[in-house]
Formats: sequence, structure tokens, C-alpha cells
Amino acid sequence: MNKFGLATILEKVPVGYEFYENNIPLHLTHIDSFQIDLDAENLELKLRRHLIGQKVISTTIKGLANYGPNKDISVVEIDLNDNLKSFHSNLLTFLEAEGAVFKRPQFLGKNFKPHITETSQIKLFKNEIVNIVEISIAYKEPIDIKPITKILSTIAFTS
Repeated sequence: MNKFGLATILEKVPVGYEFYENNIPLHLTHIDSFQIDLDAENLELKLRRHLIGQKVISTTIKGLANYGPNKDISVVEIDLNDNLKSFHSNLLTFLEAEGAVFKRPQFLGKNFKPHITETSQIKLFKNEIVNIVEISIAYKEPIDIKPITKILSTIAFTS
């Protein structure tokens, strides 16, 4: 099984961009790590078909919060408006139908809390508008020791 993730990358990074956990680009995770029997090409093809006509989603920054087991990860929470909630549910339904196995299912569905991890280079502010204009498929190395992630493809939404 291959390991992937789905996110909107909020920085300009090219397809093929590789990163480790310590230099992740600013992003909004839609579906964290999952394993699936599809290879990258077929996942992209099926997801592109599934998302035909997907409109840009606008939402806002709710404010700062601290996540993680020690509450030491600074994030900005995103408003889970109806459009974003529907999009997340749609992705989840699609992946479940394809047999995906989720690494952290406790953060999906009714427990989905959209957020963006803060970085020292880029700051986001309460009530700032966030436009979700595309989704990227990232391949995650199936190892737990310093795994590398690579942006495989990006699917643009319609305006």
C-alpha cells in the first residue's frame, strides 16, 4: 500500500518539492496520512475526476490555538464553514470508497478541525480570508525515522 496525504499548500512550491517535518511549507491539511492500494497516477486520475467542478472555497482564520499532546504546537484555526465541511466529507467518502486506511482517523469527519501550523516566516491573522484554490497530493515515505514528503501533483479548483 502507498502512503499519501491531501493538503492545500499556501506557499508557492512546485510539484516535485520535497520536505521533511522541520521544513513543511505553510499548508492546510484536508486528510492526513492514509494508505491506499492505488499508485500515485491512479489516485490523481480518480481524484481529478471526483473533483471536477469543485469551486474555490473561501473561509476565515478563527484565531490562535495550541495543539499537540503537550499543547506546544502553535496553530491558527480555520472556520469550518459549510463549504469546507462538505469538501472534507466529500474527500473522506471518496477515499473510503477506494479502501483508504487512515493513520489518524480520530481527526477526521465530525472531529476534523481545520488549522494551519504557524511558522516564523509567515503570520496569519484573525478574520483573514483564506481561499482554498487547489489541493495537492503528497507522497509520504512509509518510514517513521525522518520521513520525507514529496508533492506529487496539484489539482486546481474552478473559480
